[in-house]
Amino acid sequence: MLVQLAFATSTVLPTAGSFLDPDLRDEATLDDAAELLAQLGLTGEPEAETLSAGDRFMVQNHFSQATELDVRRRMGSGFATAVMQLAPGRWHGPVLSGYGVHLVYVQGMQKAPPPSFAEVRPYVLESWRAEQQEKFQADFFDSLKSGYNILISDIPEDRILDSDTGAKSDFGAKPVVESSS
Repeated sequence: MLVQLAFATSTVLPTAGSFLDPDLRDEATLDDAAELLAQLGLTGEPEAETLSAGDRFMVQNHFSQATELDVRRRMGSGFATAVMQLAPGRWHGPVLSGYGVHLVYVQGMQKAPPPSFAEVRPYVLESWRAEQQEKFQADFFDSLKSGYNILISDIPEDRILDSDTGAKSDFGAKPVVESSS
C-alpha cells in the first residue's frame, strides 16, 4: 500500500478544447478568444461542432482519460497546471501553452486508480537503491568518525564569517583532531 501512495498517478482529466493560433491571428488572438469563449459558454458541453471551432491544431484537442502527467507531456507543464485549477462543467480561457491560446472545457476530474506494481517497479527499485546508498554512506562516515575524537574550539566572534556580507576572516583557530587509536 505504501508503494501505491508513494508512486500514485495523478488525477484523470477528461477535457476538450478549442485552439487559437497566434501565428494566424496575430494581435487579434486574445480578442478572438474572448469572443469564441462567449459563444462556447452558450453551447454548454462540447460537441463535434464546438470542438471544430477555432484553428486547426496539430495535437489532439481532447483528452478522454488523460492523467495530469499525460497532459504535461503533450501540452507543457504550465498548461497542465492551469487546467488542474479549472472548475469542471464550463468553458475556460484563454489558457496558454507553447502552441498558443486554448479554450478548455473540463468535463470532470477523478482520482486515477493506483498503479500496478509492474508499472512502478522501476521507480521503486531506483528509490530503494538511492535509499540504500544514503544509508551506506551515513554508516560509513559514522564508522570513520568513531575512530576520532573531534574537538572544535570556540572561535571568537570577531573571526566568524559575516553571513550578510560574506566577508572572509582569518580564522587562525583550526579544529583539533585526535586519534583515539
